[in-house]
Amino acid sequence: MMGSSRRVWWGVVFALTYIGSLVSGNSWSQKWYDASHTGNFPGDDRRMLWSNPWLSWSAPVRSGVRPQAQAADVIDQATVSAAGVAYYVVDKTLLVAADVVTGQRLWNTTNNDQAPFGSVAVVHEASGVVLVLEADEFTSGGGILLGYDARNLSYCGRKTTTDDCIGSPVIHPITNEVIVSTFSGSSVSIYGFQIAYPPSGRTCSFATQWEVSFSASGMLGGPVVSNSGVVYAVTQSLNVSQLHAIENGAVSWTVTVAQPASVRLVRPDGTVVVVTRAPLASLLFGTDGSLHGQLPYQVMAALGDNSMLAFAVNNAVVRLNASGQPLWSTPLADPRPVLDISVDGSSVAYVTCGDTQSSVVDAFAISSGAYLWGMELGDYGSGAAVIVGDGTLLVHTHHTLTRLACCSGHGNCTAPGPCECAADYYGAACDVFCTANATCSGVGTCTAEGGCACFANYYDANCTTFCSSNDTCPGLNWQCNSTGTGCECMDNWFGDNCTVYCTRAETCSDHGTCQDTGGCSCDSNYFGASCDAVEVNMTTVYIVAGVVAGVVFLVLVATLISCVRRSRRTYGYESIRN
Repeated sequence: MMGSSRRVWWGVVFALTYIGSLVSGNSWSQKWYDASHTGNFPGDDRRMLWSNPWLSWSAPVRSGVRPQAQAADVIDQATVSAAGVAYYVVDKTLLVAADVVTGQRLWNTTNNDQAPFGSVAVVHEASGVVLVLEADEFTSGGGILLGYDARNLSYCGRKTTTDDCIGSPVIHPITNEVIVSTFSGSSVSIYGFQIAYPPSGRTCSFATQWEVSFSASGMLGGPVVSNSGVVYAVTQSLNVSQLHAIENGAVSWTVTVAQPASVRLVRPDGTVVVVTRAPLASLLFGTDGSLHGQLPYQVMAALGDNSMLAFAVNNAVVRLNASGQPLWSTPLADPRPVLDISVDGSSVAYVTCGDTQSSVVDAFAISSGAYLWGMELGDYGSGAAVIVGDGTLLVHTHHTLTRLACCSGHGNCTAPGPCECAADYYGAACDVFCTANATCSGVGTCTAEGGCACFANYYDANCTTFCSSNDTCPGLNWQCNSTGTGCECMDNWFGDNCTVYCTRAETCSDHGTCQDTGGCSCDSNYFGASCDAVEVNMTTVYIVAGVVAGVVFLVLVATLISCVRRSRRTYGYESIRN
């Protein structure tokens, strides 16, 4: 009997649940499903749209980040054109052009575009041709310079020499000739040639203008050219070096240097700096070949006032005046060898140090020698920093090319921390120009980001749009829109003429929102012009009805069971009596 009773009660519960679900339309389960599958849950694909800061290319020096090339790439020395395009060779097989501001790859050659390469030699601005020196290990019986259109890196031609190319070509500042040096084993030749590349043509031509040769066993470093157009080169025979001056395609004088040496640079006043290896020293020669002095430093850069930046054997950076006297000396904390020193105008010197494991770039104030900042590059260095010319520089290692922005040339980089922008420059990198008169039309002020904060009644990015609610708009309850290009209703005023007043609390009984017409759009379960009437929730009615029906059903079943039991008792009693 107890088992029969339990089965009856479970049947009643099932029936009650089933009837309630039929009446209510399963609204509970549907609401649960919606709540669980909408909104920003952890698997939302929109997270993939978040920007990756690792791909950033340009940043102030204190937060400079890299990289641009893949980790497996090997980058040879980069060069930057006047148009702001960086060119570099990757793995000796791919010539790449990248925007120097963003680092975005613009073009690159394909695998069959006259590869293999050595390194980018120079950009010949006059013809618009990028010259690439073919890799030495692939050169057999002569040197090759490959030419590519600087606009799209399409191949345009080559210059082949009978001897192997040595050093990097340079551009003559007056004639635009390309100065190239070659070596045959017993002689060194230096010659100049012109490049012609018609804008509409596909072929660039190379025409030799002059050539000079010297009996020598080698040459350390390439030639350099002074601002006046004199070409200087050092050739070597055994332990003796010779410095040559070449003017108008002919040797004007030659002097002998007692030890192996290379020509480093020419100062603005025409003084030629030759660096010797053993001992480490720098020799200063005049424009006539006379020796002006010998300095116990390796001079690596010259400034506009003819002062010099040099490296000392005691691992220090030294600034020398035009006569070679030290102005200041700052020890380097990094023990790695100095690769080069580059200067940005006359304010900051960049020292790149590196070994076979890693490299670093350090910045020093040229005026005082004070250490400013340093940045580890995480890769072994391969050369000097390239000064872009807008307060930024490129530093290339074997696997990365990094752009560092020193307040964009318009701020103070002499102390750690955020850039201190010069007057009229704004933004984190001081790269936005703004003045109240020119940028904001005299009716606004510049913000910290370099935008305009317009005075009352003036709008748009440059505060050139005037709008007044009193003068421009048609009447009361009107105001200028956010751009100042038209009028709109003031807050809480609606309708075509902004004459209908409406608020949620007062007009819509706090149960609705005001529409453009000034009427109320009521919330759920409310209706009426003022949303003050409550709508009966039929779902609740259905649920209650289902529950009542279930209870009635339960009562009927219980009554039925009771009747059955009574009838059985009565039947049993009558049987006993009979």
